[in-house]
Amino acid sequence: MFIRAIWFPTVPLRRPRAILHALQHLIALGCCALLLSACAGLRPGSVDAQTQAALRQLLELQKQRLDVATPVARSKWNSGAAIDDPAREAAILNEVAAQAQKSGVDPQWSRRFFQDQFDAGKIVQRELHAQWRAQGLPPFAAPPDLAREVRPVLDKLTPALLQSLLRLQGRWCETGMRAELAALSSRILAKDYDRAVRERALASLLCPD
Repeated sequence: MFIRAIWFPTVPLRRPRAILHALQHLIALGCCALLLSACAGLRPGSVDAQTQAALRQLLELQKQRLDVATPVARSKWNSGAAIDDPAREAAILNEVAAQAQKSGVDPQWSRRFFQDQFDAGKIVQRELHAQWRAQGLPPFAAPPDLAREVRPVLDKLTPALLQSLLRLQGRWCETGMRAELAALSSRILAKDYDRAVRERALASLLCPD
């Protein structure tokens, strides 16, 4: 009995150097695809995710400060105290400038920023008082105590705001900052505060034209 031999064609193996080059090429293509995928999530001229997060945190802190305007308005409605308090504002701004100097934030610029927050809060208070006068609203039954309930909240917000400002200091004129600020403020502030309040609160954050 004869067994017929079966012939299998041989396939020459590539040299190790050629295989290595092919793998390097595939890895490079994969990296490019990942970069393109990451960039696809960013709008042209938009800020990066880290900057967006810092802006969001700043705006949320600003909103927390604006939210304090309502209990302040209630307290002053009952007491009849003036909404404007230049002497107290000046004292707070001096403290803010000193804290800013220690934190690495421009003291003069921090004064302007916090003055804008004061002014935005006073717009809220005036609007509420005008509304309450029109309604003939009587004094509130349990107004908040400014010294014990309100000022401690503001005292905690001040260093937090300064830290947020430090992370964004000198970056307000970068590409996409104004658009991102407008987009985030419309989501964070616009629900509860009108245009006049928002514009005052954000005035010092806008890059000069």
